[in-house]
Amino acid sequence: MAQSKGSERLELVDVLRGFALMALFLVHMMESYELYWASPQPGIADTVFLLFMGKSFSLLALCFGFSFFVLMDRAARRGEDFTARFAWRLAILLAIGFFHSLVYRGDIIQLLAGLGFVLLLAHRVRSNRVLIALAALCFAGPILILQIVAASSGAAWANQPPHFFSDPAMPVYLAGTLGEVLRINLWEGQLPKWWFMLESGRLLQIVGLYLVGMVLGRIEFFARAQEYARARWIAFAIAAAVALALHFGRDALSGWFAAQEHGEAANQPLSA
Repeated sequence: MAQSKGSERLELVDVLRGFALMALFLVHMMESYELYWASPQPGIADTVFLLFMGKSFSLLALCFGFSFFVLMDRAARRGEDFTARFAWRLAILLAIGFFHSLVYRGDIIQLLAGLGFVLLLAHRVRSNRVLIALAALCFAGPILILQIVAASSGAAWANQPPHFFSDPAMPVYLAGTLGEVLRINLWEGQLPKWWFMLESGRLLQIVGLYLVGMVLGRIEFFARAQEYARARWIAFAIAAAVALALHFGRDALSGWFAAQEHGEAANQPLSA
């Protein structure tokens, strides 16, 4: 089955999208419109965050990049350029996300749509290897690496607490009126979200996932899933090994780094 034929859909991709949306829903229910973070409680919330939080945004970003390729590819086969129409769709999504974020600042539509314009530039890169290399760079966390190096060198800006630690909107969420919530979410309430996305490296991770999703579309990864079965198992084994190594070695690594006394800000990326 070719993934660009007519209006055919790939059930595998639909399943991934469905899981991502379900996971996102569960996480948002636990967060209770951000009120959870006023007084985090261990327990079932930790389980939900562990199982679903990272996976939901990752799958959504991956599917977003894949869907972009499908739309552009189908238009190209008809002899059309879909660039302007996709940019218009992104603008509409961005507007929807903006208005939704006035009520719930954790809205991810605004984020996905804003970063989606990067895909219009990446689409012009014909080499899949270049795109994968760029994605790998995004996953490596260059912003975190820069902060660690700068903080270790004593740079004042790098040794400051993360900006997203400061949340001027939380008192309003806890006791304010709807009008006050809408007003603060116009700007001040949004800042912790964007600072977190930038300082945690998640902003670049989403860009990297966009690029990977686009490459998966180009190689027809989902349409010819059986042909990539062996590659999937190899990738799974490598990912599992790396994840286990990081999980069990994180405390030792962060402890060793903290002992070098570079500063709390330098330690933070490794202890996150």
